[in-house]
Amino acid sequence: MAERKISTRFAVEGEDQYKKSIADINVRLKTLKSELALVQSQYAGQENSMEALTAKGKTLTSMYDAQQEKLRTAQAALQNAAAAQSQYAAQVAESQAKLQAAQQALDEMDQAADSDAYAQLAEQVAQYQQELSKAEQLQRAAERGVQNWQQSVNYAQRDLNQLSIEINNNNAALESAQQAADAASASMDEVAESAAEAADAAEGRRCFVGKHRTKERGGPMAKLSLTRRSFLKAAAVTGAASTLSFAAVPSTALAEGVD
Repeated sequence: MAERKISTRFAVEGEDQYKKSIADINVRLKTLKSELALVQSQYAGQENSMEALTAKGKTLTSMYDAQQEKLRTAQAALQNAAAAQSQYAAQVAESQAKLQAAQQALDEMDQAADSDAYAQLAEQVAQYQQELSKAEQLQRAAERGVQNWQQSVNYAQRDLNQLSIEINNNNAALESAQQAADAASASMDEVAESAAEAADAAEGRRCFVGKHRTKERGGPMAKLSLTRRSFLKAAAVTGAASTLSFAAVPSTALAEGVD
């Protein structure tokens, strides 16, 4: 008859609770992964924008926290299984020692001399054999639990490491995006300042030209124009005087009787 295999949930106390906790965390991680996929689809084509990187970083951080909890739970379950394994190993050693002593006593006993004592001792040997068999089964079950939880710890640590890398990469990309935004803002400020300076310079040139033209109107050209006007006016007066003088001569001569 084949030996019945004892499950780890029977061999290791608290095994079911640890498995339930891991299952609950896995559900949360699955939901967070769907949120990450949603964020990536919402910012398709804008993956390196600050908004996309910020949203992605928030979800990754939540995933990291859940993964950390999963790792701690798996580590606690591993320690629990290892403690059970040690306990069953001690039981196996104890059962082996009792069985060995009983078997030795049975071998040394003369069955013909005391059949009742021999039968009683033989029964005790059989009992110790059963105890040893059960202890060994429990030990093997605890060993499987240790192996299974060790694998869970390894994979949980691996996933946590990957999330850490993703978070670091996302933070680096977010920092680069922030620096680019700051540089663009500074560049826009410089352009605005240059435009303001150019406007001020243009306004200064307009004021300078206006003042220069005003000075020209009141300067040598204005004086020359005034001189020309005075000259023409004087010439006109002189011409008029000459005409009057010319006209006055005959009048005098007629008055004096001269042809």
